[in-house]
Amino acid sequence: MTSPTPQIDLEIRIYGMRRSGNHAIIQWILAQSEGVTEFFNDASPEAPYAKTPVYGNWESPKSPSHITLSVVSYEDRSFEILRACEKKFVQQRTPAQKIELLIVRDPFNMFASRLHSPYIKAWRPAYICGLTAPQLAEDYIEAYLCQHFPKDPLKRLITANFNQWMTDSSYRKCLADSLNLPFSDKGMEKLSHYGGGSSFDGKSGQPNRMVFDERWRQYMDNRTFVSQLRRKTFLTFTKKAFPKINTAIQTIFPSSDLPPDEPIELNRILLTPLITWLRTQALVVRLYRFFQFKSRHPKTIVIDSAPLA
Repeated sequence: MTSPTPQIDLEIRIYGMRRSGNHAIIQWILAQSEGVTEFFNDASPEAPYAKTPVYGNWESPKSPSHITLSVVSYEDRSFEILRACEKKFVQQRTPAQKIELLIVRDPFNMFASRLHSPYIKAWRPAYICGLTAPQLAEDYIEAYLCQHFPKDPLKRLITANFNQWMTDSSYRKCLADSLNLPFSDKGMEKLSHYGGGSSFDGKSGQPNRMVFDERWRQYMDNRTFVSQLRRKTFLTFTKKAFPKINTAIQTIFPSSDLPPDEPIELNRILLTPLITWLRTQALVVRLYRFFQFKSRHPKTIVIDSAPLA
């Protein structure tokens, strides 16, 4: 028997790439709330509330009936998949208020952390959408610069720049105000253990704020690292969103004569819409259920045992 849906005052849906600082910001967001909180980590686009949430700020062993703040976190998900699954699959909840937050981090340090982490494959494609990780990062940065969802100018996004959030308390105060949260700045001195903690600093202790934006130096001679980030449009967006990362760009790519981006990959033209359509139609699930039903109810075959004439 499932428990009844709790009353929720505020739900924050968070979009971010792995190692974008998303868990540090989520921990900070949860710490700002003075009421009962819940957190769905690495949620599935089809069923974001399917996992058992992590509850905080309460003592009861049972699921609370009233939640002040609910946080649902998506990692490495394309906007197309999220929107398609939301329309088709997502179990709708009715919080009093819903906010969508996009978290971005400069890709040089983010991908350095992804390479350094033993828990993830740095360049693995985004969730069944045909995009490489750098392509998805480019989409996220473009959305950050535009402050709205791609192809939907009326759908505004609240955005958080991890690089600024990490170093500027006034920026964190503005972000808390945008999220309708009281500002206490709690949670800044702890590392989140979700996702294995920091790739460089581990699970315990304070993050090394002096070098968090220098992770890229460890991989500046890594050929894979350099080749994956060598995209003209990608670097243009990065310069606009993260001006302080220009040192990394100029060090790794000293020539301003970057080759033009290759034409949009075939998988993005054909594969993304196709997979999105298949996913939203739940074709795999339907076929699985069909064959499962057939295996449980085999057709009876009658054999005529009459002798041959």
